[in-house]
Amino acid sequence: MSAGPILSQLWCSFWAQLVKLPQYLSQLFCGLLHRGQSGHGSRGPLSSTSAERAKELLFSPDELIPGGQLHKSTPYPLTPQQVENSIEAFIASINKSAICALASRHNGGKSCRIVDQRNGSFNICFFVLFDAEDVKWVVRIPIEPVISNTWAKVVSEVTTIKYIKSKTTIPCPDVYGYGHEDTLIEGVSTPFMLMECLHGQQLSTRAVLHATETQRRNLYIDLIDTLAQLRQLEFPAAGSLIPKSESPDDESDPIIGPLLSMTVNEFERQREMPQATEVYTSMKDFVDLHSHILSETFQLPVQELEYRQAKMEIFALNSIAKEIRTYSELQEPSHSFVLAHPDLRCGNILVDDDFHILGIIDWEFTHTVPRQLLLPPPWITGHDPDTLLVITGVPRHQILQEFSRVLQEMHEASNGWTLLWQDWGFQQGIHLQVEGPLLRLSPVSQILRHPSSLMDVYYSSIFQRIFGSATCKDVVINDFFEDKENRELAMRVELQMQRSERYTDHLKSRGLFIADERSQQLQDVLANLQILMQARQEGLEKKGKNSISSR
Repeated sequence: MSAGPILSQLWCSFWAQLVKLPQYLSQLFCGLLHRGQSGHGSRGPLSSTSAERAKELLFSPDELIPGGQLHKSTPYPLTPQQVENSIEAFIASINKSAICALASRHNGGKSCRIVDQRNGSFNICFFVLFDAEDVKWVVRIPIEPVISNTWAKVVSEVTTIKYIKSKTTIPCPDVYGYGHEDTLIEGVSTPFMLMECLHGQQLSTRAVLHATETQRRNLYIDLIDTLAQLRQLEFPAAGSLIPKSESPDDESDPIIGPLLSMTVNEFERQREMPQATEVYTSMKDFVDLHSHILSETFQLPVQELEYRQAKMEIFALNSIAKEIRTYSELQEPSHSFVLAHPDLRCGNILVDDDFHILGIIDWEFTHTVPRQLLLPPPWITGHDPDTLLVITGVPRHQILQEFSRVLQEMHEASNGWTLLWQDWGFQQGIHLQVEGPLLRLSPVSQILRHPSSLMDVYYSSIFQRIFGSATCKDVVINDFFEDKENRELAMRVELQMQRSERYTDHLKSRGLFIADERSQQLQDVLANLQILMQARQEGLEKKGKNSISSR
């Protein structure tokens, strides 16, 4: 085969992978320029005194053994595969025939059948159809292996949904029943919810970016109205809604109980330890809790941690901590707390063909937050990792501009709309400025509530605001860790690498190690790029020789 077809095939293969990995390659190529400056161990050995100080910052005493090394028996988090296996085992243990029997008992004994089954991060949902009425219900069962307190979650969600339905026109599903059931899983009393199956098509990021301007305007109007109605549900503290009595049936007057959130639940699951929460009456205490969880989350070990990745994480965490201290909005006392949907991503919004909202689902872990943190969802503000990966359709920044235009035009539609208009800086004309509440608070709020978004959101937003969009992050980060004032943080990087190495050895010794797919993709791209560059170089050399010989 001639070199031409081979070269063409390599180009096609390379570009196909490049399209899938744009953000990773930009980081990678920037990093390659500085690898010689920042290789593992390039700063030399740590002094014993400063190494001990760094271990105090990063590890608790019971994790260390004499000599200052990490204790080999320190509990490790479950791998994603172990978590997935536990979810699959739980779902497999459910008695399908008991599903229909349960739904039938709550609907006057009418017969039904399972027509669909889906599971998300926290629940398995069985969709049952009552043929005689052509009515569909959802039997929703919390996946107990990944939830810390399933019953508290169910009770709070039922209470919240009923309260919202009694106070607003937000389209939430009706709750037909909830409780414990002994027949769903043999020998286990299993929590459940029976809910209305709302009609509509699930929204997606891609659908929003490819919708017509009229469709998006319809969506913005209904979304702002949802947030405006939530903005008017004020409470004296941050926490989760619970009933005053044993039953949530009296939905008109719930009380605030200890905070239940996805952030706390995921942290507890990863650490396999409970995280105490309470009712938070100040903005500072609420932010401090989430800052603590963010920091602790990135102290958990991961397999085959790359040295550059470890530095980027520590740098981002340090930068975020400094940012929060400069945000007066996050330091001032908050006397107003409002209900906020914890995961208002596109997939939890159901729309019709014109993009009018027909339903909003997944109200689990809903809680009250300081008024300043009731913000548009991150796919509106451009701080959603999923949105960052979509490179077709309207530009991301256009979404926020269109959304803002609708609120500006219609801010007098209701008191709730006016409050959002004021809260988000429209009254001062700073709503689209980098230092305005929307663009300043949104990325921080996203990171605090979803720690796993740290790297994507920080480096695509906060880092660029501080250092400029054209700045190579590796130059800034390498200079930061070379600074003697940041020696302590540099040692945290070394200790994180040590922890990762031990964790990786632990996984390999127990047959739990699974190669990271993203790393493999990057290696494949680099390998293809190397072959491509070599072939190109050989082609140029051959062309040069032919040119000389023809003279």
